[in-house]
Amino acid sequence: AILFPVILVFCAVGAYSLFATSPEALRQRLLALPWIKEAEVARRLPDSVAIRIVERTPFALWQRQGVLTLVDEDGVAITRAGLEQFADLVVIVGDDAPKHAVGLFEVLGREPELFKRVRAAVRVGARRWDIKLDNDVDVRLPEDDPTAAWLRLATLERQYGVLSTGVSVVDLRTADWLVLRPKPGSPLGPRHAGKNT
Repeated sequence: AILFPVILVFCAVGAYSLFATSPEALRQRLLALPWIKEAEVARRLPDSVAIRIVERTPFALWQRQGVLTLVDEDGVAITRAGLEQFADLVVIVGDDAPKHAVGLFEVLGREPELFKRVRAAVRVGARRWDIKLDNDVDVRLPEDDPTAAWLRLATLERQYGVLSTGVSVVDLRTADWLVLRPKPGSPLGPRHAGKNT
């Protein structure tokens, strides 16, 4: 991987090689590399070539058919190798997950403390998301206005600690309702599985 988002390189070359090399051909070769997002190549007479490259920024780990791929915010695949260094990134699941992840992360980022607990986001039916938190709680966001649902969950967590009460699922798909599914053996019991908020 390239170490910096923007890199300028000046290469000294022989006069014959300088004019024999097409800047556009070299640029296309650079753009073919998975880590390169943008590239500019220009001759600098008498004997140099200036190269400016912008690397892709790791954004999420995309899980598809059981395989993880590092993607940038545009959903472009970068690599499947060395992913252990990106273990802190959120795993997104679903065929169309990469192109919708930026919008989702903007929603989740409205509550930074809660966003820090997100480990995975699963695209459901190409229309909404299920979120898995670091304590294995699944949060089901609605198709309509997921922002309001996420903000409501964050408020309830601050006030009542709903994510630490032995629940396995928090269902926010119905407006003005919070439906909790307890974990097996949870002291919540069946009678507390649903709560009108």
